[in-house]
Amino acid sequence: MFESKLEARATLLRWQGHKIEGLELLADNDDGLLSERTVAYRPFPALKIFRDRLIALKAAARLTCGTTSPEDCCSWRDSVDASWRRHARSTDMSRHPFRIAIEAGASQESFSKVFAPDVAIQAPMLTKPVRGLRDVVNIIGHAAKLAGPIQYTLEVRDAKQTILFWSGDAGGYALEAATILVDGDDGLIREVRVLMRPWPVVTIFRDAMYKALSATVPQDYWELQPKPADNGKPRKFTPIALKPIELASNMVLHSPMLAKSVHGKAEVEAAVGLAHEIQSASSYTSIIATPDLLIELFDCDADGYPMEGIWVQKLNEQGQIYDLTVYLRPYPAVTVLRNMTKDLGKKKGVLAAQNYWQLPKSA
Repeated sequence: MFESKLEARATLLRWQGHKIEGLELLADNDDGLLSERTVAYRPFPALKIFRDRLIALKAAARLTCGTTSPEDCCSWRDSVDASWRRHARSTDMSRHPFRIAIEAGASQESFSKVFAPDVAIQAPMLTKPVRGLRDVVNIIGHAAKLAGPIQYTLEVRDAKQTILFWSGDAGGYALEAATILVDGDDGLIREVRVLMRPWPVVTIFRDAMYKALSATVPQDYWELQPKPADNGKPRKFTPIALKPIELASNMVLHSPMLAKSVHGKAEVEAAVGLAHEIQSASSYTSIIATPDLLIELFDCDADGYPMEGIWVQKLNEQGQIYDLTVYLRPYPAVTVLRNMTKDLGKKKGVLAAQNYWQLPKSA
């Protein structure tokens, strides 16, 4: 988002959302309050998607009087205008409708309106996708309840998807996750993929989800699937990748497997190297980068079992990585990686302390 102060009482905002770009001219009165707002959007085909999303938000909105009926309370236009006034100077003007609905505590009926009827979810604890609006909304609803309260920490997007990073709670321990949303041309969500960390806390979350959903989600969805057949051909990698970036001496690793973070460049290199002896080479599917933040999505496997991962790397002023957070799914494959890495670590004397692998007795 770009902001330019044109004069003492006028501000020009230029922002870009999913497939749409906007310009806003904000004029303040003598009291410093917003008195006039002029908006322009482009391109024209994207406006229909934007309109459909606003309709979905209308359904999800909770007006202060407890009703969504304009006749019984205030008009939807007034509600939207009030929201724009409250957030006109915020950089958070293009939140995905999924996030807005979760943060607003939308009802299941309202929440359903942001999804396509044939939506599919790759849940973090399952090894098969679940398809269909009702079942997908049911899974997300249980997850939001069991991991709540959910706090979104970062929202990024590229041409293919939106990624929502968030923190929650499982059994009194901090849970971190990334939700990947793929929208259709109609602006409705067609695919949801969720990755989580760290493994000991994800285990608590997985067990709670199993208790809630095992009667409706088949047992084999919770288990490892057969390894993909070896066709004798070399693995195909995508052509996108970045050159290696220097690590800062005070680097910190937040692993998808470990119960606590790893500190120091040498220790981080040893921990990552240990996991990479088990995990296959990564094929990158998306890279989102700024001068101080690098996000890489990739596919890999652990002992032949497919996984999807995200690296979130923070860079310092010297262009060095000083913070790395890794998310993986699905849980059964991550368990294979975790157990094999732990066993290898014992043999090599790397990450040998039990507090790397086990949660403290009290959070």
